[in-house]
Amino acid sequence: DNEGSVCAEVVHVGQLVPCMVLQVDDDKKEGKAHKRVWLSLRLSRMYKGLSLDAIQDGMVLTAQVKSVEDHGYILYFGVSTFSGFMPKAGKETVKIESGQLIQCVVKGIDKARSIIHLSSDEDLISKSIIKDLKGLSIDHLIPGMMMSARVHSVLENGVMLSFLTYFTGTADIFNLSSSFPSGNWKDDYSKNKKVNARILFVDPSTRAVGLTLNQHLLRLNVPPINVKVGEIYDKSR
Repeated sequence: DNEGSVCAEVVHVGQLVPCMVLQVDDDKKEGKAHKRVWLSLRLSRMYKGLSLDAIQDGMVLTAQVKSVEDHGYILYFGVSTFSGFMPKAGKETVKIESGQLIQCVVKGIDKARSIIHLSSDEDLISKSIIKDLKGLSIDHLIPGMMMSARVHSVLENGVMLSFLTYFTGTADIFNLSSSFPSGNWKDDYSKNKKVNARILFVDPSTRAVGLTLNQHLLRLNVPPINVKVGEIYDKSR
């Protein structure tokens, strides 16, 4: 949180980033139990096992800027089997520097040179949907990916969705299309209804996939916090 922090060179406040849970500690201080969750932003952990064959056009990936060149940026994904190149845009609203984590979308794949071509166009990134691909495994599912899904069933506290042929995942009641679901929210999710969903988390041990239908997160915006410190709610439950 300080000026010279290495984190400030990699990410900025308010940026959505995929990360991996390393461990969870129970801190019991002064009789109060606190959970401390240790996270990693290292792409080598996130994209471990990701091969060039699993990359497809329209895939949204997080990359680290390896170097800034005259015409664009060399990007690193934490794996040695391929790298990325992103041309400089005409007018860049945000300065991109070496070391930064950025979100980008695959525009082309040069298999001969093991290079993927990418764009950081925000509109394109927010609308990109991953397609069915032969040989796609749970290891290739990364938080932030968006795909077309169908309602499989309605649960007590959310909906179960099927996506990319083989997979199912759940969107809990806090991750439905409406941020504040009404009492009859279940009526909005008829069986086989088509929706767009974004991956929130993947638990490799249980093979559980968490999804969100939240309209802000589908557009890759941070959802607003609708409460303020000190506000009083008379009719709260």
